[in-house]
Amino acid sequence: MLRETSPVPAWMTAAFVGLFILFSAHFLYFFVDDEAITFVYARNLVRGDGLIYNHIEPRAEGYSNFMHVLVASAIVGVVDGVGWPRETVFFIGKAFSLICGAALIWLVAHVLRSRPDLTRPAAVALATAAFAGPIACGARRAWRPCPSG
Repeated sequence: MLRETSPVPAWMTAAFVGLFILFSAHFLYFFVDDEAITFVYARNLVRGDGLIYNHIEPRAEGYSNFMHVLVASAIVGVVDGVGWPRETVFFIGKAFSLICGAALIWLVAHVLRSRPDLTRPAAVALATAAFAGPIACGARRAWRPCPSG
């Protein structure tokens, strides 16, 4: 239950989650081929070939995001199981990442609710999280960093 002295009322949480979604939506049209590498590893893992990129080269760890490979494997498994087109994994990945980013903003608000002494800093913390470039870019490209320059 939300206390009356909470520095983060429900409307503020909803507003910052909404602003985060609008800000992140700006980046949804970007696509970098690197985001497909994780899905290649995931597809091979789902097929039972292990964590390999292809069958020609020797095994090498070509990913730095093991947890993402596992999540992508679940997405690939669902897409293959339903029989959807291969490209669907990217749209599901983007939607999942956007949901995770919004949940992160909600979590920050939830933690700040327990600190009634942080009235002004709470709004600043939520604004910082809602407009953080890495969170927004992660929401648009399945946890990959934004391009530099």
